[in-house]
Amino acid sequence: MSTMESDDTMNLSGEDEDLGGLDQFRLDDWEEMPSNMEAQEVQAAGGAYAAAEDAFASAAAGHERTGVRIALIAAGVVLLIYIAGLIFFQFHFLPNTRIDSVNCAWKTAKGADQELIEKIDAYTLTLEEHREKTEYIYGRDIDLQAEIGGSAATILKQQKSGLWFAAMLKHSDYHLQAEVQYDADKLAAAVQALQVSDPAGMTEPVDAHIAYDEQKKTYYIDAGDPGSVILPEVLMQKITEAVESLKPSVDLQKEGCYQKQAVLADDETLKKNLALVNAHADISLEILFGENKEVLSISEIYPWISSDAEGNIVVDAGQVTAYAASLAEKYNTYDKDRTLHTSWDFDVTVEKGDYGWKMDVDATAAKIADAIRAGGSQTMEPEWAQTANAFGATDWGNTYVEVNLTKQHLYYYKEGELVQECDFVSGTVSKDRATPTGIYSIKYRKSPAILRGINWETPVNYWMPFYDGCGMHDATWRRKFGGTIYYYNGSHGCLNMPIGPTKIIYDNIVAGTPILIYKTETEPVKVVPVHETPWPEGYPTAVPTEAPNETPVPVEVIETPVPVQEPAPTQPPVTTEVPATEVPAPAEPAA
Repeated sequence: MSTMESDDTMNLSGEDEDLGGLDQFRLDDWEEMPSNMEAQEVQAAGGAYAAAEDAFASAAAGHERTGVRIALIAAGVVLLIYIAGLIFFQFHFLPNTRIDSVNCAWKTAKGADQELIEKIDAYTLTLEEHREKTEYIYGRDIDLQAEIGGSAATILKQQKSGLWFAAMLKHSDYHLQAEVQYDADKLAAAVQALQVSDPAGMTEPVDAHIAYDEQKKTYYIDAGDPGSVILPEVLMQKITEAVESLKPSVDLQKEGCYQKQAVLADDETLKKNLALVNAHADISLEILFGENKEVLSISEIYPWISSDAEGNIVVDAGQVTAYAASLAEKYNTYDKDRTLHTSWDFDVTVEKGDYGWKMDVDATAAKIADAIRAGGSQTMEPEWAQTANAFGATDWGNTYVEVNLTKQHLYYYKEGELVQECDFVSGTVSKDRATPTGIYSIKYRKSPAILRGINWETPVNYWMPFYDGCGMHDATWRRKFGGTIYYYNGSHGCLNMPIGPTKIIYDNIVAGTPILIYKTETEPVKVVPVHETPWPEGYPTAVPTEAPNETPVPVEVIETPVPVQEPAPTQPPVTTEVPATEVPAPAEPAA
């Protein structure tokens, strides 16, 4: 390599050729390069210059071939471009340079400072929300101010300008410490005003779950939905951090601002259950409730099952029992009020009693578990601790006794046809012996029977108990029924009935028949005259010693824990409405 004096001017060929000004480049120009260049930058530039010097020396030695000339010219151009870039990027930021998310490429330090100031003045935080929705918080709305702790010139000194050509291929991000000030109350109000903070617009996350593909006829894992239930504290924290660091945006999903799904699509238990479900996809169970049915397929059953080491199905008893209990809640009518459309052509609410459907939950759960383990398609009925005549809201069906305590009148329907109706006398209201309302059933029937209480006993021809010592029976000691007798001279709680209608009902009724007892008003407004219910011809007017045309039966003892009945009180002042020939009835000797 030849040496060149710093004051000499290069002439490559001795001819008058235009070499792009390279022939006027002097060695002393190199010595005037900026003093802040790093050693590696100086070395790189020096190497390039030495290579160019050799090239020019070779040309001057007489290399006249065209290829060499072109190579020399190209090398000179590259050298000039490199040196120009080296000088330029001493005072400008390299390509792909960003400071606090502001593009400062090709800018001077002063220009970058100006960009940063403008960014702070116009600061906007973009919130990237669920389902590609965006909202914004503006710096001006929260009185945002910031003082930059340094300047772009500090970063400019740190960059490696000698490697400016490499910066074309990579990004450089820098951060200037800034002192940010804002109104915290206004920021909190701005966050609260966001649509994403409105509970009305939130949707609950849906866990990943097993679903059925109708086209492929197989089960698969549905990823569910992450939902949009925001976590207010996390949201406030992430937005505050972004504002204080002047970040341009926040991805709420990535930053964990939403309530997460409890089960994700990659859940190992879910994957295991999917394999189990597809292996037992033929399980289908129908549980019958009259004309209604509940259908269980593997998609509903799979959370209840697992497999043992041999691949057999293991059923979770707790979950199956919970399911059976939900069926009982849906279909049980026991201990629930019902609505009756009365014979008087209006609806009443009949209070709960001891009649109705009552499922045996444990036995039903065991039956369902057995069916699941057996696999395949099956149809079954629940196990009942107590049954009723029909399913549904009118579980008494079309055979029942309807008792209107206010009207003191009852009806007996059998298979939808009226068999008998009559007046009666119910429990004495004034002595707290009122007949209980509710839905009950005839527990059994007996003829004849003797009713006994404390210090009294009364024989009756026909006895049909329905609840706690109360029942329907004939009362041959009475001559009048209905009206308001029960208000001052009623029974101990039974329904005292004329012997004729009582026999007809007795002969047509069976144990288990529902009896619906209700009131249509609280108490009668006034006592009204009673009327006699005529007895059919041929019926006795006194209690027979034994049932007609029947073999005598043992006397039945009914122990009803009620006090001894006292003599009936003098009739209330409204006796002017009672026929003059009627006197207060004697104390009732029986229920």
